[in-house]
Amino acid sequence: MNVWHFMNEDVEQLGEQLNEFTRAVQGRTLPGVGWKSRMARVFPQISLSQTDDAYFIEAPVPGVEPGDINIQVTGNVLTLSGRRSVPEVDASAFHRRERRSGKFSRMFELPALIDAVAVKAEIRDGVLYLTLPKAPEARPRKIDVKIG
Repeated sequence: MNVWHFMNEDVEQLGEQLNEFTRAVQGRTLPGVGWKSRMARVFPQISLSQTDDAYFIEAPVPGVEPGDINIQVTGNVLTLSGRRSVPEVDASAFHRRERRSGKFSRMFELPALIDAVAVKAEIRDGVLYLTLPKAPEARPRKIDVKIG
């Protein structure tokens, strides 16, 4: 093994620790909180899959009304935004409040152009289901070879 390889890893690890400390001091996170904990604050978390013809997104959005969700497609970029409300309860009744409310916005760049007119969205059991058909020019097509 190369000595410089070990030193490079050490420097990268130190840089990550300094970045985490800086975020903690600025009140963005607590020291020792890993990426999984920070990722849990991203809302909504999604699952993205695809076929030859479309992309499919599932996003749990418990408590979000369909009218509070905004879905926009521009080219190959999907923007999912909205507002999540939590019922108001007397603050003195809380021992801990981890469920966040307020505005959210996520932007996803997909590998191919989307046919924005054909996008479908529905909420079932607190989960948002999106079907994002690929634009015709982004879909694979079979080309017949002729005998010349």
